[in-house]
Parts: sequence; C-alpha cells; structure tokens
Amino acid sequence: LLHSVTDLDSDSIGRFLSTPAEVESHAVYPVSSYGSGMASLFTNLSLWIGAFMLMIIFRTEVDRAGMRRLTVGQAYRGRLMLLGALSVAQSVVVTVGDLILGVQNVNPLAFVGTGVLTGMAYLTIIYALVSAMGHIGRGIAVALAFIQIPGATGLYPIEMMPDFFQSISPFLPLTHGITALRETVGGFYGDHWWRAMGLLALMALVAFVAGMLVRRWLSNVNRQVNDQLDVGGLIISEKVEITGSGYRLSDTVGALRDREGFRDEIDRRWRRLRENYALWLGLSVIVGVLGVVVLGVLARMIPDQKMLFFGLLCLWFLLVIGFIAGLDYIRQSYRRAHDVSEMSENELQLAVADKGEQA
Repeated sequence: LLHSVTDLDSDSIGRFLSTPAEVESHAVYPVSSYGSGMASLFTNLSLWIGAFMLMIIFRTEVDRAGMRRLTVGQAYRGRLMLLGALSVAQSVVVTVGDLILGVQNVNPLAFVGTGVLTGMAYLTIIYALVSAMGHIGRGIAVALAFIQIPGATGLYPIEMMPDFFQSISPFLPLTHGITALRETVGGFYGDHWWRAMGLLALMALVAFVAGMLVRRWLSNVNRQVNDQLDVGGLIISEKVEITGSGYRLSDTVGALRDREGFRDEIDRRWRRLRENYALWLGLSVIVGVLGVVVLGVLARMIPDQKMLFFGLLCLWFLLVIGFIAGLDYIRQSYRRAHDVSEMSENELQLAVADKGEQA
C-alpha cells in the first residue's frame, strides 16, 4: 500500500515504525557497573552463609564444667556473644574485600558498618533457630537461604516475581539487608536505610527473645533427640547441657504429692501410648508421603503456581517432622516420668530446687 502512494519517504517511515518513541533516561542514583549493582545481593548472601557456617564449625551447646550455677539463659547469651565476635570479623572481611575489589559506595564506613550490623542480625536469627531446634533449625536456615534468593528483591524487582514471593518478601531478613546495603552503594534516599535496618533489628530482637525462651522450653526435647542421634551413630549429635534435673516440674511435684497415684497414672498412659505408637508413626509416614504426592500432582496441574506449592511442600515437611518428633518426645516424657516415680523424696526435692534455678 505504501508503494502505491507517491512522495513518501519509506526510510523515514521504517525508522519511525521500528522506534516509535525515544526514551531518555536520567540516572538519579547511578551505579558504575553490573558488579556493584549485584554486590548487595551476594554480600548479604555471603553474610547469611557465613553466619550459618559458624553454627556448623562451633558448638551451640556450652560446656558447664567449672560453672555450677550456669543457667540456660546465661549459656545462650554467652555463646551468642562469642559467635558475634566472629561474625563481626567475617563481616569486616567481606565488606572490606568488596571495597578492595572496587564495589561502588557513597561512604566506605557506612558500607562496612551496614555489613557488620546485618551480619550480626543474621547470626542472631540463625543462632536462635539452631540453638532452639538443633538439626531442624539448621534445615530451616538452609531452606531460608534458597527462598530468599528469589524472594528478597536481589535478582529482579519483587513486582516481577510470582505472588508467593511477593507475599513473603517483607518477612525475609535478606530483603531488608539488601535494601540497606543498596543505599550505601548508590546513594541514600529518604529514610529507606533507617527503615530497613530498623526492621532487620526488630527481626533479630524477636529471634533473640524467642530463641532463648524456646531453647529453655525444649531443653529436654533437644537432649532426647541428640541421645537418639548418638545411639544411631549416623548423624552428628551434641551433648545438650541442661540446667536443672531435666525432669518436668509438674512430674516431680505430682510425685511428691501422691507417689502411688502418680505412678499408676503414668503406667496407664505409658501402656496406651506403647500400644498405639507404631500405628501413629506409620500413619504419619503414610500421610506425609501422600501429602507430597498430592502437592506434586497439583504443581503439575497448575504450573503457574509451582513456587507456591514448593513453599507448601517445605511447610508440609516441617509439619510431618514436627509431628513425629512430638510423638517421640511424648514417649520419652512418659519414660522419664516413670523414672521420677521411682525417685526418693530427697531426690524429688532436689529436682524441684534445680528447676527453680533456671533463668
């Protein structure tokens, strides 16, 4: 049609159709290179992995040798302080290494300081998970590392990611760590740095308090799990140091109040559990496998929501493992309660006194 019309410049028309609009870009916070642009992601990922490796190299349990009055809270805080010093050294090495490699920054001290504070926050979160839940906590930390790579706005703007990652992004520590470090690379905008570091500090504080409380509540669980791991000999276990007798306060008080009634009640519950333990364990395994199959089928039927089903799969694994661990903990609790019923009155009183010293 255009060839039938005279006096038309076909070259000009072609250029217009190929580029109908010209866009002029004015960088407000320019970044000098691709490496500097990606430094925030990989630096934060290094800090997370570095904090996790401290949980692998060093014991989270504290040896009470020579410290008779050491409490669970004191041991928790003391080990965190030791690991914190190592985390600071790691963060300085990583961030100063970035500067030596030529990563862009608006202020070297702000860049290094942000890395140090971020590394401490990551350590506090991972330490809480591992100290409170042992190997399960380590597994959660690894899963978080994988989830945070696409979900923490490190590779692409979060608006370009699936809905699943958009919904969890504000709750991921790396989201705020990357945001804060980016401010020191390209330039500070408003109060973005303060908000990111404030949210990260809040996450670390919640993890610190929750980790210390859960660590105290799950002392017996951790000891029983590690005892079973030690018997198996396949997975590395730790000697869990527990302040106090290790027996439940309600059991010791119940035995002091009515020894015969307490023993009869525990024996009755133990027989019932022993009869149904294998059934419940088998059902939990079957239901766990069926859940995995169902989620896999749904993921194939709805390919657009694969990441959502991946998150649900991780959650399902945690629920099944938690149920099995809880079932075994109940069994071990009844066994220890039976031991309480056989203790002398003097031993029961000492156990109650030891429980009162925990802090």
